[in-house]
Amino acid sequence: MKTFAARRPVVFSVAAIVAALLVLKLGAWGLKQCMAELPARLLAELMFCLVAVAYVSALGWWRDVDFHWPNTMRGYAAYLPWLVLPLLVVLGSGVHTATADRVLGYALFCLMVGFAEEVLMRGVVLKVLAPGGVVRAVMLSSVLFGLMHLSGLFNGHALQPSLVQVIYAAFIGIGFAGPRLYSGSILPAILLHALVDFADGIARGYTFAAPKEMNLHDAGGTIIVTGLYALYGWWLTRRSVARGAT
Repeated sequence: MKTFAARRPVVFSVAAIVAALLVLKLGAWGLKQCMAELPARLLAELMFCLVAVAYVSALGWWRDVDFHWPNTMRGYAAYLPWLVLPLLVVLGSGVHTATADRVLGYALFCLMVGFAEEVLMRGVVLKVLAPGGVVRAVMLSSVLFGLMHLSGLFNGHALQPSLVQVIYAAFIGIGFAGPRLYSGSILPAILLHALVDFADGIARGYTFAAPKEMNLHDAGGTIIVTGLYALYGWWLTRRSVARGAT
């Protein structure tokens, strides 16, 4: 696997993402035939997490994907702007309530999403693509992260809101890649990714509904905000390259 990743980094990255998504989507579909949606989603997401773990283990990259906490306060500080986005999401959409078990289940789901997506994208894929240039790797991995969200089409999501989701997911990918490289740690990215998703859950009533129907004009605010995070991630990526932190 490591040889394939080194020789064909883009092909390997696409194949790894597609395989992980197939496990997730087919697992969720199959499990929903025999149990309620929340436990089915939790088990399917656990399968996604295990695929991410399998990739890192097979490549022998637990140290290389920086699966540890930042070594300096500057590393933690690089992630601080990400604490603002969940607050903006909640303030912009309001707060919904649910039963305690629903909230806890959704929180666990978000934590697993954060783990699986960050380890796969800002861990494995970013590391695989890095020999071709760190800035290029950040951009390409973020585009792939955005395109991942087209998989919602298989769940019946409409095309236009899915395309909007692709745009801001790509921006978020750049936004997370910067502090992940600058801090030399992926763990804060996992937790903050989970927090952003959980804030979205609070705003949407802890459901797994399709993205809200919107066009580019309606989504302008979201795209601008996530675009600012992308600029921040880009800036930190360039600083990381300049000081040899990558």
